[in-house]
Amino acid sequence: MQGLFPAIQLFGLLLVPESPRWLVSKNRHDEALRILARYHANGVVDDELVQYEFEEICQALDVEKEAAKSTGWSTFFATKGNRHPFLICILVGFMNQWAGNGIVLDYLTPILKSVGITSSIMQAGINLALQFWNASLSFMVTTPTTSLPFWLRAGGLSANLTTVFGAGLFNQYVKPIALEALHWKFYFVYTATLAAMIPTIYFLFPETKGRTLEQISIVFDGEAAETDPPAKPRLRRP
Repeated sequence: MQGLFPAIQLFGLLLVPESPRWLVSKNRHDEALRILARYHANGVVDDELVQYEFEEICQALDVEKEAAKSTGWSTFFATKGNRHPFLICILVGFMNQWAGNGIVLDYLTPILKSVGITSSIMQAGINLALQFWNASLSFMVTTPTTSLPFWLRAGGLSANLTTVFGAGLFNQYVKPIALEALHWKFYFVYTATLAAMIPTIYFLFPETKGRTLEQISIVFDGEAAETDPPAKPRLRRP
């Protein structure tokens, strides 16, 4: 039964289009143009916005490809524009595990029983509502991958997942012991970590809304960004 929904998702992947940036990196330019046109211009490949986005992607990847020739783990510490998003990758990994979500998922039934909610239907309903809420937090995955340049994303995501599983390993062995010793008082530990996360996100996580992936590097690097997108066209109004 548990394999049913993952199987549905697996077939659903066949309907998900390839990333235009990945297609351009593989010299599949025509396919990248068609996808951009499909979602941004009702299929019109010659649309001004589509051409601008395509040129922006090509130019950014060309610059990053040259930079990638000397890429190593030290590259993450070479500039402020690389150090900052790399730090975000690490922090998101810890936050993913130490926000208290694990203890709620692992011990949801005992928690609900302790506050008088014993109906299995009510418990299932609360769990379902929590899963819908969790689905809205996809930024936990997208933030690490989109903060870094294309040629550093694989390494950045590897660092993020290493942090996730490292923090999860800590939770796996320490959390049951602490919960048994402190009981409900153990929740104050996560209250403290959540309180620390709020100013961390406020001061260290810049807003990237409204920017393309190529323009995000400007947020971290400023004028020293390694991408120089073409001038943005004036969009035609319908």
